[in-house]
Amino acid sequence: MYRKLMVTLLVVALAITMTSTTLFAVAELTPAKKLAFDAIDRNAEQIGLIGDSIFSFSELGLQEFETNKLMTGLLKEWGFKIENGISGMPTAFMATYGSGKPVIVVHTESDAVPSANQRAGSVFDDPLVTSGRERAPGHGEGHNEGPAAMLGAAYAVKQAMDKYNLKGTLK
Repeated sequence: MYRKLMVTLLVVALAITMTSTTLFAVAELTPAKKLAFDAIDRNAEQIGLIGDSIFSFSELGLQEFETNKLMTGLLKEWGFKIENGISGMPTAFMATYGSGKPVIVVHTESDAVPSANQRAGSVFDDPLVTSGRERAPGHGEGHNEGPAAMLGAAYAVKQAMDKYNLKGTLK
């Protein structure tokens, strides 16, 4: 439920940006916005699984190789152009779809925090892995959900762009 709400809110923000020019248009549910919402609803479970996968990788900053492979693989499959290793960081990437304006940029981070591993589904401090007094890296801060929401939003907005021939660049 939480994942679906988070992803839906992100898609709302992107869909509004893509299709409205004034604050008064925000309430209007255009066919493009409806298509984006429907794409999220249809794929909510898969979006959640992306977050779960990244949670299980628990990769520290600049070491998110499995996360990079998962995210860029999906984006490439969906038709995005991928630039890996941007800004001198081996796991940083930029995915681009479309051209022209408006330019919509979605940013996320996927790094785990040292010593923050947490058993999935537990709301209390419940480390999955410890070694003596040290804990393994983990996503106790939720950086596994942002990438899932970003991928869901990118997919949904791309669907709307394609079906309704919406101009713009999605990054």
